[in-house]
Amino acid sequence: DERTAAGLELVLIEVRGTDRLGFLFDVTETIAESELDIVTAKITTEGKKATDTFYVREKDGTPFRDPERRRAVSERLLDVVKRGYN
Repeated sequence: DERTAAGLELVLIEVRGTDRLGFLFDVTETIAESELDIVTAKITTEGKKATDTFYVREKDGTPFRDPERRRAVSERLLDVVKRGYN
């Protein structure tokens, strides 16, 4: 989902999973290691359910558009979510 905020083209990443110790750290570390800049975030935890929403762009400030990179980041984040089910 692409949104424009204050003239910036940002991409929405929403991560849902079972909350656990280190879940938010693992999610944000994955985003940072993917060379993305988190512009804003909304972190929600209800019981054991975590829903973390991030608006991101490339580290250089350009829009996060490349489909291959998007797919790779999605797969890495899915791995983080799956760790909560072990």
